[in-house]
Amino acid sequence: MEQKKENEIDIAEEKDIAKPKRNFKELMKRAWLYVWDGEYIKSRFIPLAFISLFFAIMVLSAEGRHTDDAQFYEWTQTTLTSPIAFTRWFYNNWSSRVIINFLKFYMVQVFWVWQVVTIIVFIIFVLTLDYLFNTKKLTIVSWLLAIFLLFIPLFTFNSEAGWAATTVNFLYPITALLICLIPIKIFLSGSQTKKQRWLFLLLFPLVVLAANMEVGSIMLVASSFTLIVYFAFKKKWDPYLVMIFVIALASVIFHMVNPGNAARSAHYERLNRPWEGYSDYSVFRQLAVGILALSNFFMLFQRVLFLAFVSLLTIAVWRKHKNIMFRTIPLIPLVFSVLFMFRNLLWFTFRTFFHFGGRQGWGENFAYYAGFTFPGDTLFSLMPLVLVLTIYASILISIYLLFGNSEKTLLVLMVFCFGFFSWTASSITPVVFSGQRTMFKSAIAIICTAMLVLGECIKPSETKENKEVQQVHVARMIFVSFCVISLSVFILNFL
Repeated sequence: MEQKKENEIDIAEEKDIAKPKRNFKELMKRAWLYVWDGEYIKSRFIPLAFISLFFAIMVLSAEGRHTDDAQFYEWTQTTLTSPIAFTRWFYNNWSSRVIINFLKFYMVQVFWVWQVVTIIVFIIFVLTLDYLFNTKKLTIVSWLLAIFLLFIPLFTFNSEAGWAATTVNFLYPITALLICLIPIKIFLSGSQTKKQRWLFLLLFPLVVLAANMEVGSIMLVASSFTLIVYFAFKKKWDPYLVMIFVIALASVIFHMVNPGNAARSAHYERLNRPWEGYSDYSVFRQLAVGILALSNFFMLFQRVLFLAFVSLLTIAVWRKHKNIMFRTIPLIPLVFSVLFMFRNLLWFTFRTFFHFGGRQGWGENFAYYAGFTFPGDTLFSLMPLVLVLTIYASILISIYLLFGNSEKTLLVLMVFCFGFFSWTASSITPVVFSGQRTMFKSAIAIICTAMLVLGECIKPSETKENKEVQQVHVARMIFVSFCVISLSVFILNFL
């Protein structure tokens, strides 16, 4: 027995001796191979857990109430002490988001409750995004979701209007909207059962919550109507789509006649002197302001997300098509996105196209950044609008070139158009005067479209070995692209 133990000890010592000692250089080499060989993309839920943990740390480290949160909390303790009184005041003086404001009453009072609920909502938000738009269940697409979410300035959730007010206003209804899309995905896949067809109607409360956000109601009306018409030609129908359309349309009408929205619009118009008389502008000019305000944020202010998206779209189109003309189209938004990295230099060169500083009537957060000049009374003042519309048209054509003449093309265009451009509808509402936190919806639309684009890049393989090789190539492509983009941002941010 003792001899056996001695032999085991000797074997263990031999293993320890044989085990090589890893120095720092070898560890760095292994880390590089881990990235370059695509090992980091093989576990699908690691990126989702990573971004959820990142957000949870941000929420748990939040230091109490700020700005709107502090003001709302004071109201709940002094004048508006009941949820009905709190909601009624907002309805008459500020906003038509009745359900959202009802939830806000409770969230601003007990901070730890808001923290727990918000972390849970964000985890559901990330998982739902991955389920809806990671159609091939690829780990690299989950990594793309996590990385692109980091490009969104989540710190503005706290700095502009406070954590609680912003998350309840935007994160909660957007999460509800994404959950509402799950039955639509099941219906489109053809796997919906008769029982599910009617059980999905139980999502009625989430549809109401999603439509209680002005832009959310517009997105739901546009998407549900498009799908109803599309399937009517195919002699199909779904009661869930009809329910969404009715609720969303009723919500749009409710938002339009709400006295609080009118009062809020008048308040912002008085605050922003350069835009006095904004309500008297034609619908065309208001929509032009909305498009340029949206473009200011994604092309000139938070440029990394948009540049990463158009870079990925360009790579995808180039991988699929060899035609020079087809390859030229996605280069248009890419080239301009690279040029927009030099936003300060552009202002000095093209002052008729860009402004620098000065309140533009759509959020003081953008006051110190170069932006497109808004349309005036001359024909030349429309040139910035023509430029950004050309960029968007190139993106839409590139999406069509990538996905072809298929049903999926319609869905991708719906995601991008109804999601990204839905913010422009805010140009006829008080939201056009709000800060960058209102762009969260459009940023999510870009991320969803990018996930679908990347999924299209990876073609189905006959063997597992070929699929792994493709994933390694794509992993390297994404890694190099993000390194170049990050280095460009670091260098050009000072120009």
